This record gives sequence, C-alpha cells and structure tokens, in this order.
Amino acid sequence: MTATHQTYTAGDVVTGRPVRHMEPQARRKGIVLRLFGTDPSAGYIVWWYGMGPASMKTTSLMFPRELTPAGTLDDLSEAVLRRIERGCGTYGDAHGVGLAASRRRVQRRNARREAAQALRYRIRKLRGGWAVEDTASGDIWTGLTYAGAVALQSQRERSHTTP
Repeated sequence: MTATHQTYTAGDVVTGRPVRHMEPQARRKGIVLRLFGTDPSAGYIVWWYGMGPASMKTTSLMFPRELTPAGTLDDLSEAVLRRIERGCGTYGDAHGVGLAASRRRVQRRNARREAAQALRYRIRKLRGGWAVEDTASGDIWTGLTYAGAVALQSQRERSHTTP
C-alpha cells in the first residue's frame, strides 16, 4: 500500500510541530519556503514565522506527513503579511516568500484605500473630536464622538444608496 502525501509550494501556510534541540514543540503555523532537494518525499524547509525572523533557528526540515495544509498567503491579514515581509529580510531561502507577501499586502492596502475613497461620507479626526465630511458637497459635521461619526456616516450612506 502506498501512501499519498500532500505536495506544497513556496508560500503555502501549514501547521506542524517544529523540532528544536531534537524535541518536537507545540503545533504552530509555518510557511513553506522551498522543497528540500528535488523530490517532495525528501521534505520541505518550513519557516515557523511566529518564532521570529527567518533564520536557521526558526526553520525546520519537515516531511509531508508531518504537515497539515492551513491555507495560503492570501488567507493572512495585512498585519501578519507585514510581519512576514519584515522577517524574510536576511534569509536567502525566504526571499521569494517575502516578495509574495509584500505584493499581497500592497494589493490589499490599495483595495482598502480605494474602498475608502469610494465612500461619499468620510470620517476625519480633528483636534476637537471627530467630523463627517460629505465629499460631494463639501459639507462637514463636526464635534462628534467617534461612535456618533460612524452612526452618521452609515445613516447618510444608506440614504444615498439606490436600490
């Protein structure tokens, strides 16, 4: 009977038990950096990004049977992608993953900014509190608490949407 194992590519998020000083540690998430050799059965180099920047201390050689798929870089938040981007800086095997994380983070940031630009009513922080600005007419409602500004913004946006 032959066992089939999952194959991974650089940038896949996996869960597994990293080995440190010949002792398996608690399960955690890691990122596949590359294949070890040319055959997937030889294993993968996995960076356990929660343990610090990519280095020999935070990477392990893991066999496919020891890993469970947990997603891709697309599933991670902007903040986690930024940490991954920073942590890949000096470790050669992590360079490609760092570039991919950076690209995805910038795409998400740009999409978030475009969505904010599309709103007709924007919330702004002022010295005396919060304000809501109508970008179409230039009207500004000032002296609001943040909760009041959010409520006013959502109320105004609902009143200007067409079914």
